[in-house]
Amino acid sequence: MSRNQNVVLLDFPDAKRSLSYESFFEDGKQTIEYPAGAHDLCICLDLTHGGDLFITWNGEHHKQLSLPVGSHSLLLSENIPELHGELGLKLAVPGSAPVQLDYRLVSDYPLEYTEYMFRVYKSQRDEQTRKRLQMQCPAPQGGQTLASLSSDKYDAAAGEIERVGRLLGGLHAIDISHMFSITQSLGDSPDRRKMIDSALEALSTQLHKALQGLANVALDVEHARYYQDQQHAGESSPAS
Repeated sequence: MSRNQNVVLLDFPDAKRSLSYESFFEDGKQTIEYPAGAHDLCICLDLTHGGDLFITWNGEHHKQLSLPVGSHSLLLSENIPELHGELGLKLAVPGSAPVQLDYRLVSDYPLEYTEYMFRVYKSQRDEQTRKRLQMQCPAPQGGQTLASLSSDKYDAAAGEIERVGRLLGGLHAIDISHMFSITQSLGDSPDRRKMIDSALEALSTQLHKALQGLANVALDVEHARYYQDQQHAGESSPAS
């Protein structure tokens, strides 16, 4: 354990054991598995001045301990009411700023860590999306507003989806089916092969254009929503 002045932490008295358990830090709290180390996990303190230790459990005051100068290892199991929950440690020493540490004690650490990593990934993905949209969506200029830019994007999406509708409405896949039937009935020939290949290529081109149009629609809608979100964020921000 560190020998710095006035230290408090949740740890194992054995320095080697201190490196044997996993944890992660999120939203000001350190999450660790408990009761994996319940038999010797301690509230460890190293005090060069006497002070008070305030223990909170799930946000409620639970215990206050007055401790003299020296090193202390207080068994966690003797100082909390349950095996898992949120633990707060606050060390108050006269003449020094209070030290506050917050922990989450969990029974299924692998599950907690997996969910944490999903949150980290989502946060990173959301940040990448935000930066991409900032680059793709310029700020209003001239007489433009966030509302007008959003409306323009929705108009563009509406026009594009209409073009997609016309493309899909012009598909004649059933004609190709008839070509197959004719080939079966009358026999294969170079001309019929050429007609079938040409029809398949034309159908593929129509579908490709339709898919490309749908991708454009999705992007326009995403941009429109981004401008709307920016407008709502501005409306909810306090006036400067």
